Amino acid sequence: MAAKSKTQTNQALDRFVRSEMKRTGVPGVAVGILKGKRRYMNGYGVTNVDHPLEVDAKTLFQIGSTTKTFTATAVVRLVEMGKLDLDMPIRRYLKDLKLKDKDVQAKVTLKHLLTHTGGWLGDYFYDGGRGDDALANVVATMSKVKQLTPLGEVWSYNNSGFTIAGRVIERVTGEPFQTAIRELIFEPVGLDRSFFFADEVMPYRTVVGHITTGKKSVVAHPWAVRRSGGPSGGIIADVGDQLKWAAFHMGDGKSSEGKRVLRKSSLALMQKPHAPAGGIADSVGLSWLMREVDGVKLVAHGGTVNGQLSAFLMVPERSFAVTVLTNSNRGGEVHREVVGWCLENYLGISQVPPSRMKLTRDELAAYAGTYRIESSGTTFEVDVRNGGLTVRLPVPPPDALGRKQPEPPPIPLYFFDHDRVTASKGYYKGTQGEFLRGPSGKITWFRFGARIQRRVK
Repeated sequence: MAAKSKTQTNQALDRFVRSEMKRTGVPGVAVGILKGKRRYMNGYGVTNVDHPLEVDAKTLFQIGSTTKTFTATAVVRLVEMGKLDLDMPIRRYLKDLKLKDKDVQAKVTLKHLLTHTGGWLGDYFYDGGRGDDALANVVATMSKVKQLTPLGEVWSYNNSGFTIAGRVIERVTGEPFQTAIRELIFEPVGLDRSFFFADEVMPYRTVVGHITTGKKSVVAHPWAVRRSGGPSGGIIADVGDQLKWAAFHMGDGKSSEGKRVLRKSSLALMQKPHAPAGGIADSVGLSWLMREVDGVKLVAHGGTVNGQLSAFLMVPERSFAVTVLTNSNRGGEVHREVVGWCLENYLGISQVPPSRMKLTRDELAAYAGTYRIESSGTTFEVDVRNGGLTVRLPVPPPDALGRKQPEPPPIPLYFFDHDRVTASKGYYKGTQGEFLRGPSGKITWFRFGARIQRRVK
């Protein structure tokens, strides 16, 4: 069979994206592909089900936590300037930093923050207000946040660590975080379609988020990320700027205009494994999440805000990148399928599900029980069912308009390695988890969705 031309592959991608949108009910999607110096970008669907405009390649989406890679890159740039040190205690820069664990307070470093190994509760979303002091206000309350694991020992996704990193950037630059990122990253890299504030994006075509139940979507409220969420998830961008970001991080540290922004060795340091990250990836670099598929290293991130989800993946050794931006809470399903399709059809990389391990019912029962979500205090159940485990998550709270949220369907899991599981179907298909044991050998935590959840009696 003759190989497909680039045009045929792009057309096949368009058809596949539209089929996934139809299957999931996601209202709008934008996709960007970078292969060598060639780019392909397209938009699909609508920006808003109530006031629809067509999504195109220049439509702006909230990229959520992919913002963390910008925060980390700004830190590394300040390291090169001699203003920061990754291994120096944070209190060298924030003398007023107060954490619940005083030993952690004295020893935590920027590297801990950028690798999600600080050990405290990561989903702490205190509203610091809309002023330039937003991050300072949040960091001033961090002494309330529970320390879950010893410093540097356990990887668990930590948004509040990036809040502190953003405050460090403010302190050493003397600028509000958003201004510092614009001067350190956006302008030198040449990102002219990346923003932080609603008033910046008002002149442009911009999506709103949606909550999709079945195939019906309603607009999600609120739209904006709190200003204090800037370092962990505040950027709004289009697929073109996301591809520029990929080209920069797969390049030699220069902008597209040839201006030196970072040393190539600094980019390599960011993509070097610094800690194991079982579940969402194999390892974590300085913000980047890395795994190996089909013998090829993938470097990725992604993001979730209210009704908007993004995917961002690079294959540096193939000079390839793909980004998928969506405006629905079901966007993760579209990401998974579209990114997998692109890897296979553009690069020939197949993501084969791991082989299933067979465990007896008694062996499975050792993992069953109640686990507590530390950020909310709610619990969920892990049960033995159909030769594997099933996770039953709690119903999310009502949205900002008081509308009830749908009950999450049960998540079927199977074991593929010692203490490691993966979801076999549904929204979480392919999501991996890991049961973590304490010094006594008993299961203490279940890391799923990148966060650790405590086992309770």
